[in-house]
Amino acid sequence: MPRLRLALLAALLVPSLALAGAMRLLAEDLDVPALFDSAKAAFGEKRYGKAWSDLQLVLAEVARFRAEALKEVMPKAPAGWTAEDAEAGNAGGWAWVSLGTQVTRRYTKGESSSVEVQLTADAPAMLLTGLTMFLTNPAMVPSGSKIVMIKGRRALLEYDKEGRSGNLQVLLNAPNAFLRIQGNDVAASELGEAFPSAIDLDALERAITN
Repeated sequence: MPRLRLALLAALLVPSLALAGAMRLLAEDLDVPALFDSAKAAFGEKRYGKAWSDLQLVLAEVARFRAEALKEVMPKAPAGWTAEDAEAGNAGGWAWVSLGTQVTRRYTKGESSSVEVQLTADAPAMLLTGLTMFLTNPAMVPSGSKIVMIKGRRALLEYDKEGRSGNLQVLLNAPNAFLRIQGNDVAASELGEAFPSAIDLDALERAITN
C-alpha cells in the first residue's frame, strides 16, 4: 500500500510541477501591460474566465519581479562571514497568497556556523499574530526570549547559550512585513548585534513599499 500511495502521489505531482515550471519559463516573456489590457477587455465583454486567466499571469509575473527586487536589498555578509545568493522561495507562483513574499539568504563561517536571514513581505495575519502579540504584551513573552530594539524596531530575541543557536524576529515599519534571523553555532552577539547592524532596514522597507 505505501508504494501504491507514493506512485499515485508522484503521478499527481509530476504534471503539476511540470506545469509550474512551464509557467515560470513563460513568465519571462510576458507582456504585463498587454495582459492588463486583455483582462480589462475580457472583463468588459463579460468573458470572466479569460479575464481571470490573464490576471493570474499578471499577478504571478508581478510577484516574480517583486521577489527579484527584494533579493537585491538582502544584506551583505558581515566581516568574517560568506554570503550565498539570495533566493525567493515562491517567485512566480501563488504561495504568496498564504505565506507572503519570502526572500532568504544564507551565510556561513567556518565549518559549522550558519545564519539564515529571511524577509517576509505581504505576510498574512496568521504569520504576524504571534509576533505582534509578544511584542505588544511583554508578559506573554516565552521563557528564554526577550524583547529588544533593533534600529528603532521592536524585535523578539531567543537564544540558547548551551546550543549556541537562536533566532531574532524584527517587526518592520512596513505593512505586514517582518525579518527573521536564525543562527546555528553562533555567539549571542553575532545574532543580536553583528547581523542586525549589517542590515539596512530602511532600504528593506523602501523596497517592500515601493
